Amino acid sequence: MSIDWSKPVRTKGGKIPVEIVTTKGRGDFPVFGYVGSNPLLQLWDLSGNWAFADTGLDLENVPETIEKTMWVNVYPDGNAYMHREILTAKQVSDHKLTARVKVNLKFKEGQFGE
Repeated sequence: MSIDWSKPVRTKGGKIPVEIVTTKGRGDFPVFGYVGSNPLLQLWDLSGNWAFADTGLDLENVPETIEKTMWVNVYPDGNAYMHREILTAKQVSDHKLTARVKVNLKFKEGQFGE
């Protein structure tokens, strides 16, 4: 998976934030940046691989937070069914419906198949 340099990055090993200074350096390692509060510039290739052997400083994009609203139909027998759209939740419910609950979810990109 390639790095999107327009989005925040971090180290794969320690999940330390990295401030990218430039992606336009010369040679095999054109990406320059600061790892955490370390004042020394580090170097990476355009795939996010660190210039030296320790792969803990390889880079990845920080997963974005995704927000979703779901609708849950709750029934007296304890069953509950989640739907992405309120219209669907209304269409599939029956007269035994106990409650319909709006649930706001927050999760990181990559969780739950997103």
